[in-house]
Amino acid sequence: MAMGEVVTMGDFDRFSNHPILPMEQLEEFRTSWWQAPSMTAPLKIALLELCGFHDECLYSQVRFIKEHGDHDLHLFATERIKDRVQHFPGLDSSYFFPNEKLSLSQLLWLRRRLISEGFHKVVINSASGKNVRNFLLLPYPERLEFVGVIHDIQRLRKSFDQRLISRRIKKYFVLNDYLLHPCSRYRLGSFYPIFFPPVESQACPKREGELWVTIPGRIEARRRDYDLLFRTLKAHPVAKSTKFILLGGGSEKHGVGHEVRLRIEEMGLLDQFVMWENFVPVPTFHSYLAHSDYIMPLVSLQRNEGLRYNQQITGAFNLGIAYKIPFLMDSHFETFEDFRPNSVFYNEADLGEVLQNLTAPAPGRYYQEAKWSFEAQQERYWKLLQA
Repeated sequence: MAMGEVVTMGDFDRFSNHPILPMEQLEEFRTSWWQAPSMTAPLKIALLELCGFHDECLYSQVRFIKEHGDHDLHLFATERIKDRVQHFPGLDSSYFFPNEKLSLSQLLWLRRRLISEGFHKVVINSASGKNVRNFLLLPYPERLEFVGVIHDIQRLRKSFDQRLISRRIKKYFVLNDYLLHPCSRYRLGSFYPIFFPPVESQACPKREGELWVTIPGRIEARRRDYDLLFRTLKAHPVAKSTKFILLGGGSEKHGVGHEVRLRIEEMGLLDQFVMWENFVPVPTFHSYLAHSDYIMPLVSLQRNEGLRYNQQITGAFNLGIAYKIPFLMDSHFETFEDFRPNSVFYNEADLGEVLQNLTAPAPGRYYQEAKWSFEAQQERYWKLLQA
């Protein structure tokens, strides 16, 4: 272990009976030294994604950290997301575990690196799951601070594993202000991961006069109410120039892409839908998003798994905000401050009329709030990170 960590004899005694650590690791705690940084000194920060998901939240954090000061930033993640994140500008290093379920030896290796290399803060991008639980059950010096991004706030109230994780994490980020529920046990803050790395520009087949309503994400009936959309289009046909972009694969687990395509064929609407069978390439995904007129999450707070969106967000929210595209969404979301000025709302009874009267959004009408700027989001990120 490198010089640089201060641990009291009380810390040593507290860990001395831990069944996992051999004596040489306990000696590291007893003999090491460390100097705490000042509030303005550069920090050494580890960004962890041990679950293989939510890589869409990483780039914003990389920018928030690296453009704040001369901080060292190192990414540790699983191989699943390597191709999408390894070239992020600003990372001082990256390491990818080859397997999804991390072994004890891998967790101990990571722990040793964080301690011996003098890291100050560890931000866990998906602060839940068995890998994270097992990692945080290991002993750490008190000077090493852990901060988590929680993607489902219900876990903070109902999950036993999350209670174990929260013995180490006392500060959590949520991904929308409407998830900032009062919570006496933890300090909560929010940021919006609405910044994405530059992608290769790609020609888009949008014709002049077309209106694109884009439904991002995997084609899954349990999350999105495709049946409502099809019933509505059957009863209230819309202009041929209105296209529905199903921007996600439909063949993955829980995917219903094949069934949705059959339904579209039966209704004779193939010319008004664009869809992919498998994963949509990143340049294609962002090109179609950039040319969209409306983002339609197609979720309801009353149907299917829609109730979950009282406790978490759908990725469609941040995609719409990132590209400054207004939402076409269920009227139950009208109570949320972010959506009220930036959306066209519908209910089941009037969706057909709303679609028939939909026009291209006026330039500059939406997303006038200052909170959407990079500077505002970076400030709120550091407000919790340094609290």
